[in-house]
Amino acid sequence: MKKLFAALAVAVSIVVSPALAADSDASDAASSRRDYYVGFRVAKTGLNLATEEATSNTEWDDRWVWPIGLGGVIGHRFNKNVRMDLEFDYMNAATRDESMKIRATSALTNIYWVYNIRADYVQSYLGAGLGVANLRAKADAPLGNAAADWMFGYQIAVGFNLMLNEYLNVDVGARYKDLGYAKHQSAPLKFYTDAFAWQLYAGMVFKW
Repeated sequence: MKKLFAALAVAVSIVVSPALAADSDASDAASSRRDYYVGFRVAKTGLNLATEEATSNTEWDDRWVWPIGLGGVIGHRFNKNVRMDLEFDYMNAATRDESMKIRATSALTNIYWVYNIRADYVQSYLGAGLGVANLRAKADAPLGNAAADWMFGYQIAVGFNLMLNEYLNVDVGARYKDLGYAKHQSAPLKFYTDAFAWQLYAGMVFKW
């Protein structure tokens, strides 16, 4: 049920936010605007991972080493307050005793509401994204390996953009992300690994 409410909240923000983009200030139409951007991010990840059978849950988060995730974005700024991008992320992780390893991949469409703290030099933003995620897991017996199809994924993010010059920004932030779930194929019972992530990230953005 929590997943459903979170997904509905993200969906509403994505549907409503593009309408806000039409309300652009006249000053924002200046020829010096650079509305398109590409960038990369490096994320430090804290995992909340549960392996479930019926109503029984086993929490694994205290056994996981904080892994590094890598990602890239390409996007467009509609006006000074609204931007949207496509984001692709990849991450490997393992428990400290290596009894389970996972690989998580996602592709999300994100919408951001941007607040200019100091013109375009310092900006804060709040974002939400919807898309697909793929989680694959390898585990010792009795769970065994697990594979997953691409399925629904989402994230909620907050962060800051710091302008270095006309073409480059530094992007820092934090987000909560659904990484999907995977079914363990060799387990005697039906077990599923369900993964969520808290991430602190930093990256560079090139504008043109």
